[in-house]
Amino acid sequence: MPLYPAFKQASALLTLVLLIAIAGLANIKTNASYLVYFDKSDQLVKNYISKQSSFNKHSSLILVLHNEHSTLAKSPNFYKNSKKLLQYLQQLAQVQKTDSFLTELRWRNNLLATSNKNTARLLSTDASTALISLDVKLDDPTSAQQIVKFNQQVLQAARSQYPDNNIKLYLSGELGLNNAYIESVRHDLSLFIPFLLLTMFGVLVWLFRSVKVALAMLSVGIIATMASFGIISWLGYPLASINAFTPIMIIGLSLVTNMHGTIAFYQRLAAGKSRKAALRSSFKDNLIPLSMSCITTALGFLFLLNSPSPPIVVTGISSALGIFFSLTLSLSVFQAMLYRYAPKAISQKSLVLINWAYPSIAFFKQYSAKVIIASSALALMGLIGLSQLTINDNVYQYFPKDYGFRQSVALLNEKFNGVVSIDYIIERQELPEATTSVSPWLAEDLSQIYQLLEYANTLSDVNSTFPSANILNVNNLNNYYLQQNTSKSSLYTYLDKRDHRIRIQLRFKEMSSRQLLDIDNNITSWVAANNLDRLKVANGTSPDLLFANVGYNNASSMFSSLLLALSIISIVSGLLLRSWWLCVLVFICNFLPIIIAYGALGLTGGYLSLGSTVVIGMIIGIIVDDTLHLLFKFNNYQKKFTLMKALCKLQQKVFPAVIISSFIIILALSIGLTSDFKPTFEISFFSIIVILLALLTDVLLLPVLLKLRNNTELSNEAKSS
Repeated sequence: MPLYPAFKQASALLTLVLLIAIAGLANIKTNASYLVYFDKSDQLVKNYISKQSSFNKHSSLILVLHNEHSTLAKSPNFYKNSKKLLQYLQQLAQVQKTDSFLTELRWRNNLLATSNKNTARLLSTDASTALISLDVKLDDPTSAQQIVKFNQQVLQAARSQYPDNNIKLYLSGELGLNNAYIESVRHDLSLFIPFLLLTMFGVLVWLFRSVKVALAMLSVGIIATMASFGIISWLGYPLASINAFTPIMIIGLSLVTNMHGTIAFYQRLAAGKSRKAALRSSFKDNLIPLSMSCITTALGFLFLLNSPSPPIVVTGISSALGIFFSLTLSLSVFQAMLYRYAPKAISQKSLVLINWAYPSIAFFKQYSAKVIIASSALALMGLIGLSQLTINDNVYQYFPKDYGFRQSVALLNEKFNGVVSIDYIIERQELPEATTSVSPWLAEDLSQIYQLLEYANTLSDVNSTFPSANILNVNNLNNYYLQQNTSKSSLYTYLDKRDHRIRIQLRFKEMSSRQLLDIDNNITSWVAANNLDRLKVANGTSPDLLFANVGYNNASSMFSSLLLALSIISIVSGLLLRSWWLCVLVFICNFLPIIIAYGALGLTGGYLSLGSTVVIGMIIGIIVDDTLHLLFKFNNYQKKFTLMKALCKLQQKVFPAVIISSFIIILALSIGLTSDFKPTFEISFFSIIVILLALLTDVLLLPVLLKLRNNTELSNEAKSS
């Protein structure tokens, strides 16, 4: 028995839309490549993709061999087994080129390596760690199945050749990074959905004393999630690892959407109303705030469209779609299920939890001044903290230390020239006529490249430059142009014969994105300040630099989106409530929790990363829900009762739903704290903190401000009379 009979006639259309949307799940696509996090229309990304094709580069996979107790040479038949492994890898159809530590052996059974930092070392100086680097061309580099299958094939081949348990094997490089993403998302999916459904089901059964009502509420979220991802599939968007958290958001928010109406329905049943009357009045009273809260929540998520990272955009679109479907189902199907499955009568004793709310009206009378002072102090502290907050990140720390990829990163940092890189593409200002018989690069060109290399080597964080000046000379370039097969040359992947370009790579130990951006700015500034009249040097590019830029740009766009979304929501709410003061309260009560949370992050020396900035963009739509419910209900109560009576009604009728719905969404989000993927953990953690602060603001500060404003108006009226 839905509130609006029109939904009964529209049920067939609604069912058809949902079926079409859910049918899209059959064609849903995933993208396991780290490149999915970057917008291909961005110039930096275009430069990176162009560099890959121009310099014969595909996906890199680095096999790391490590013996923490001794040198690798002491393992039985190590040299012989290494040759067998390399021969096997070279025969794989996906492998385009191999580089191995075998080229750095001085003689067969002694592992000695040069200490020259500008040599592309594949063997550590202590001979405990060795590398085999593969350039891999997969049929579909975005396929998780192909990535995992190839990586496992390499690992199994290596394990068969190195039965010595002292030799540890790790995967690094681009395919190693992709493998870590795949492992993390599979871990999350195996926990998130089952744990979410079981936890939410248990809480709802305990709260409403009905298995059927609990199943009805969960079904709304599940159907909304399926329909949302179906639409995403129809739109052609692929899913990435960070999108595994989206179902939690949709299901959790769908429960919050239905919580106010369901609790109001139970309260009316307990007051003696019939199910039909209770259903109609409860949903009618909640219709406007429910619709407004869903619209503002969806709007908040849609502001994620400003993010430069496509998976975050997908999170915004899918969450907004899920909220839309949830609202539609709540006003139609869920009402019918609630009417059918809810108990016919409820005693007041069974609503002890639902009717309980804190603080009491006496609290507002006694502690109003202290609440305002404390809130002002926290706001000031937050503003100070925000002024100290920096944008920073480290993509290699997205995974736990016990992950094989993270351990490979530690070894590359400790034993070799580092895992972080920046590439600079250099070409002549005046291109010569195309030729393949002789190098167009002259000594004058190389002298300017040497200046750049010399400057780069003066930077303290630069560990090495490739190719080095002793390799990059006129004789080697001429020989390279004369060779038909250049795949074994040391200049392969560093020289583009077709367009006559040279790739210079700087390598560093693991560092933060802020440090990397500073180094790139230094290089770019040096190139601009020094007149390299013969050369044109393109902006730096690499996966590390792409991640650094997307993190910085995402943080900037999320803060601007927050202010814009909050301003629009506040103005629209003020117009609907016909009160500029209530408009101000919406802004205060939803901006204050974010100021405090992120101000505390700044005061403790933390920084904004990919996960924590995503929260900024999406959280406003979540926390504004309860504020709107409280203000709309208070506005209605104030028309019928005195100020204190209206606040009392607010405390008795609305606080329970606000408190319970907040803890429901917090409980749902807490599942993300089990994630091995740092951005997912941060999204959960910061969302929980902000929602908890928003709850305290709504139940402590908002009533005090309502009382303060109305007392001022009453005092002014008394004086004027």
